[in-house]
Amino acid sequence: MGGIIWKALVTAAAFLAVVKPLAKLADQVQRKSEVLAGWRLLDYGLRKLTVQISQYMKYNDEMRNRFLSLMDTKAVIVQAEPLESIDERLRRRCFDQVNKELPSENFFVPGE
Repeated sequence: MGGIIWKALVTAAAFLAVVKPLAKLADQVQRKSEVLAGWRLLDYGLRKLTVQISQYMKYNDEMRNRFLSLMDTKAVIVQAEPLESIDERLRRRCFDQVNKELPSENFFVPGE
């Protein structure tokens, strides 16, 4: 009888040893999905504001307030984002690629 109980306990422990990390993985995926959704909404808001600035060729107080609100939203997203190490070489490569494809002189930059 004792052998059966030990086998059951060992089986349960082995099962939990496998399931517990998977449950944490699911939580990590959920958190990262929420953060990604936040970044996508922020991107949409910034793109919309950029189009309006380009169309009207001005940057008024309403647009400035909307931009500041979007920056507040960004702060919330950054706080919620899980900390991970950043590959500086990859970041530099991406930064250079974006600047190559989208040089700053292609954009309307409103004066102060």
